[in-house]
Amino acid sequence: MDLVYNKLMNEIIASTTRIQNEFPELYRFLNETPLFLTYKKSEISLIDFRQYLDSLNEQISAADKSRGISNNGKNAT
Repeated sequence: MDLVYNKLMNEIIASTTRIQNEFPELYRFLNETPLFLTYKKSEISLIDFRQYLDSLNEQISAADKSRGISNNGKNAT
């Protein structure tokens, strides 16, 4: 489980760093990005972190799209 957790944390850090470097206009609002918690447990689960990562990646995808960049990082024409 620690391996899965570490991989997920590294992906969150990578996505957050990408937003900071490539989309500074979005980075300012990251603290407003909700971490969806499952209220059945008192701890944050891997599912919660996965949902947070998905929301970060959706923001990156939308920002890429608004700049005319496809998913592979090239300009969409």
